[in-house]
Amino acid sequence: QIDDGSSATAGTTNTRPAAVKALSSALKHGKLMASVQRKRKQLRSALDSITHEQIPIMRLQKLRERHEIVGERLAEVRAGSETVEEIIHGAHHDLHQDDEQTQLPPMSLQEITTYLTEWIHTLHDVLLQNKKATHEGIWKAYHDLTVKTLYPWDRKYLQRMPKRKDDGSVFLSIATYRDENCLNTVKWAYEKAKYPDKLT
Repeated sequence: QIDDGSSATAGTTNTRPAAVKALSSALKHGKLMASVQRKRKQLRSALDSITHEQIPIMRLQKLRERHEIVGERLAEVRAGSETVEEIIHGAHHDLHQDDEQTQLPPMSLQEITTYLTEWIHTLHDVLLQNKKATHEGIWKAYHDLTVKTLYPWDRKYLQRMPKRKDDGSVFLSIATYRDENCLNTVKWAYEKAKYPDKLT
């Protein structure tokens, strides 16, 4: 009798987690369906509120004429010949100039720091000119300067990068600033690496 009671108790205990799990799953499914229905109603309401005059057909046509619809140019984005921002803002570039860039050696550290230092000074001047602007105006000034100058320069930087090594080496990059333990980090990296001679 004791054994039978134990078995019955054990059987009840084993079925309880399954029942709780099934109930939890049903509740989650119910919440998901309710959320879907709510979103459908919101979308239907939004569509019903739009009149024919409010649909920006002319804007869509203009975007297509300027080739500024990202979805129609995904192949170029994947190939790296265009960026999403350049497509959106129409900042097209000269393909012949791209070919010339690929023939140049990789940018030196001095070349990079010189350009970025000058760019920060330019940004400072632009923000001074807009010091009385709203936060939206300040953001637009920064954004427009970035798209006009930093994006094209970034493409040149990428095109002039050295070819990726194919020798099995591992590039270790550590971002650090006034970190007294950085030396230990580098030291431990070599001590714990399986192939320390491959670290560069």
